[in-house]
Amino acid sequence: MNPTFNDILDHVIRSTKENAIEHKQLTPVLFAVGTEQMAMIPILKMPSEREEKDKMFEQIGHEIANQKEKIGTLQAIIFATEAWMSTIPKTENILPRPSLDPKRKEILSITAIDLHNNIASEIIYEIKREKGNKTELTEVMDNRKNPSTIKNFESPLFISLMKGYVTVRSQQTSKNKVIN
Repeated sequence: MNPTFNDILDHVIRSTKENAIEHKQLTPVLFAVGTEQMAMIPILKMPSEREEKDKMFEQIGHEIANQKEKIGTLQAIIFATEAWMSTIPKTENILPRPSLDPKRKEILSITAIDLHNNIASEIIYEIKREKGNKTELTEVMDNRKNPSTIKNFESPLFISLMKGYVTVRSQQTSKNKVIN
């Protein structure tokens, strides 16, 4: 029996948390879950600028689509990364860039997009690093019991990845129609 999306997500969450605690840091990693298998794509150098991140994720989408023979049809995407998080005080309506906010919190963010069921989930843990190299993770958010629809989910990186994936898959489909 094939594992469900929730089984896969639970495994990714567990292993990502263990990795973050054991190694004191986490290389951003994207999991492309296909009908045939799952590919793990480490992102060794994450650009700091939004435009460069978008280009990188569009290229990753191209690569996933070009691996159709191995991965199969893309069913889900899971992205795990360390990040900064800021909160907006009720008296303000402008959110500072988290990396520049002196009140920022370090987080472990896991974003999961289930394309097959049209849902998006976010799981966030605050990372607390204590003296003696001890790392603790405290759950901040987990919307798996009440996930968003993909339509209502806002993620520029997801949009860029899917743009790259769909572009290549459309070209592959057109090419197959011409050949047949």
